[in-house]
Amino acid sequence: TPHEYLVVEVTEACPHACVHCYNFWREDRAPVLSPETLRRKEILKLVRKIRGDAPLRVVALSGGEPLLRPDIAGICTDLMNDGLSVAVITSGVLLTPERAARFPAGTTFEITLFGADPALHDRIVGRAGAFGRVLQGAASALEHGHKVVVSVVLNRLNAGHTRDALE
Repeated sequence: TPHEYLVVEVTEACPHACVHCYNFWREDRAPVLSPETLRRKEILKLVRKIRGDAPLRVVALSGGEPLLRPDIAGICTDLMNDGLSVAVITSGVLLTPERAARFPAGTTFEITLFGADPALHDRIVGRAGAFGRVLQGAASALEHGHKVVVSVVLNRLNAGHTRDALE
């Protein structure tokens, strides 16, 4: 059925400098909550309005990096309380055990991985030590009973390493 899946960008802010980033504001390091950023209540209101017109089942929260928002777990709770499945599209770097514990049970974390080689992953992300933190983030999510989905974004640097990343 069409229109069952909605992606809401909840912040433009991101701590990374990915080589493939399409976000024009990345060089300016957007604030986590700018005047244009939808607030928690506004997100719920917007999703409810869309749901009135379309048979939504899943809402994905994206960014920038949605885990930068201090209220992201509350946004997930609001949406899940409305009967929706929620996915958080994240680098996974900021998904600490403490943060993972704040999310409602059943939250899905779609974590981006750029390869199985730590140096390659970190080069693409533009942040040293990111690979290890991604793995720790995935482990934190799983330890708290959340679902983890891994996505692999391909570019010239990692296209030959797809199999390793998926494994």
